[in-house]
Amino acid sequence: MPDCSRTVIIKAMKKIIAFARKRQDAILNTVFVAGLLLLVWVGIRVLTAPCAPCFGF
Repeated sequence: MPDCSRTVIIKAMKKIIAFARKRQDAILNTVFVAGLLLLVWVGIRVLTAPCAPCFGF
């Protein structure tokens, strides 16, 4: 059974926060690019759906 005491959890959280702070720019860039890709994917799905709204295309 893993040790789930408060101190172990707090130490792990501190390590995760330190890692996130060190790599903050890379993480934000990844999230931004993933968001853009998601928007492009949703746009393609909407515009190519069988019942897509016609915006004059």
